[in-house]
Amino acid sequence: MNNIRNTKTFRVILSILVALIIWLYVENIDPSIIPLQVRDIPVEFIGEDDILEERGLMVSSLNQMGLACADPLGAFYVFPSIRSTGLSSDEFCQRLLEEQKVAVVPGGAFGQSGEGHVRISYSYSVDHLIEALGRIEAFVKGLKR
Repeated sequence: MNNIRNTKTFRVILSILVALIIWLYVENIDPSIIPLQVRDIPVEFIGEDDILEERGLMVSSLNQMGLACADPLGAFYVFPSIRSTGLSSDEFCQRLLEEQKVAVVPGGAFGQSGEGHVRISYSYSVDHLIEALGRIEAFVKGLKR
C-alpha cells in the first residue's frame, strides 16, 4: 500500500476525483453522490511534505507575477485570477499553449463563475513546475509590453 501512496498515477487519479468534486460544486450538483470526498483522505496518504512544497511554490510564484492566487484546500490545483491580463480564460490558455507550450485549463470550463481564472495542476516535479512557472511569467510579462 505504501508504494501506491507515492506514485504519480495515484496523484493523477486523486486529481481527477478532486476535479470532479469541484465540477459538481460549481454546477450545484449534490456532491454526496460521490462516495469519496477529498476531505476524507488522510494527509499522510498523499504525501503532505511534497504537496506543501509544490503548493507553496505555485501560490507564491503566481502571486508575484500579479496573478492573484489563494492557497487551495485539499487539491492538486491552483485557480489563479488572470483578470489583470485583460484576456478571457480561453484566450489566455490558448495563447499560453501556443506561445510558451504550457497547458492550463480555462476557468470557464468549470462554470460561469470560473471565467477570469485558470486551473493549473501542480501534480508534477518541482523542476517541471519551476520550468512552467518561468514560461507563464514570460508570457504574462510579454502581455504588458
